[in-house]
Amino acid sequence: MENKQRLTLWRRFRNNYWLALVFDAVLIISVFLAIGMWQARDLLPPGSEQTAPVFSLPDRQGNIVNLEDFRGKRVVVYFFAPWCKICSLSMHNLVDVAAKRDPDLVILALGVEYQQESEIWAFVDKHELQMPVLLGGSQQMIDWKIQAFPTYYVLNEAGQIISRSVGYSTELGIRWRSRER
Repeated sequence: MENKQRLTLWRRFRNNYWLALVFDAVLIISVFLAIGMWQARDLLPPGSEQTAPVFSLPDRQGNIVNLEDFRGKRVVVYFFAPWCKICSLSMHNLVDVAAKRDPDLVILALGVEYQQESEIWAFVDKHELQMPVLLGGSQQMIDWKIQAFPTYYVLNEAGQIISRSVGYSTELGIRWRSRER
């Protein structure tokens, strides 16, 4: 009898369009948040007083770019691989954030996991990237604990990690994580 009552309650609940819609939306959002938290479990932790690992890496013209040169600004450090399909799908969101020209937000894209530099520059040309793109390597992957792509960190003005994410991010998601706090 008790199971039959539960089934009846469940059917009534599912027949209420708005209640079922809200329940489904909360369930889907919860699953996505749980997956995101699980993916980011081994990344460098946000909120610590420790500054993010520094790097000095070349850009396309061979100029050396130092992460420490951007102290005083919020920085998005975005790691991608040229073969990564999710990186290709989400790159336009990063481009849209960069196009808004927030003067206090710097976006640095680090190409890693490539055989030849030309793979990175072909990716940059394909996506018409205007932000600084740097040639990273295995040392940055170790220092920043990168295990999947894309992965990005958001640093505050003091160079401390305030947020991080793995996988596809919407423009809204990148903006939300990189907002002033």
